[in-house]
Amino acid sequence: MSFATSTWEGICARYPPGWIEGVGSAAVQFFGFILPGLGFLAFDILKPASFASRKIQQPCKQPSKQQMLSCLGLVFGNQLFLIASHFFLLRISNYELTPFRMDSQLPSILEVVINCAVGAILRDVVFYYVHRLMHTKILYRRIHRIHHEFRAPIALAAIYSHTIDHVLVNAMPIYISMAVQRVHFLTLMLFASVAVFDAAVSHSGYSLFRLPSVENHDIHHEKGNINFGILGVMDWLHGTHA
Repeated sequence: MSFATSTWEGICARYPPGWIEGVGSAAVQFFGFILPGLGFLAFDILKPASFASRKIQQPCKQPSKQQMLSCLGLVFGNQLFLIASHFFLLRISNYELTPFRMDSQLPSILEVVINCAVGAILRDVVFYYVHRLMHTKILYRRIHRIHHEFRAPIALAAIYSHTIDHVLVNAMPIYISMAVQRVHFLTLMLFASVAVFDAAVSHSGYSLFRLPSVENHDIHHEKGNINFGILGVMDWLHGTHA
């Protein structure tokens, strides 16, 4: 028996499924988003020449140090709200109910690949339509405009948003795309880790490894009315790709 298998079996035997979901999800947000986001923030503030030259938008468009630091309150507030509300909902069933499988047996590689591929497509569909909805005049003015205060985004600005915006646009597409498949919880953790890390990178404003998601979303923040999706497929279908 491998160390990973024995460790997972021990966790499943010791804790209720809802508790595992809550703690695991919080860990994903911290290690997958907060830590990388703070790392990017350090580079943004210190501005080492090798990294500053990789910024997509011009220096004159970049937020000031004060603006970057001022976003921390809302960012951490959104994360704390999401974690607390998640635990509250799980507590209703005494941590016994979860839409994800908590089998002690680890999922196969093929299962993980299929679930993540389907999840990526479903997430893109949900994200695209919810995101476009947030760009309607009334919702943009009352909710989504906060997120677009950063015309040249930074990594942590991925969740610099109204709390409703954070739940519906950032969290819900990830959760739903995995829950409808009833995936193994470890598959969710892998998928969510990649998703939130990609959110940080996509908002970083740095042209890294020529990732199209970074430049596409940077253009969305600069222009506002194009590149609403994640993969680009939904934007291509609806003629909003640039």
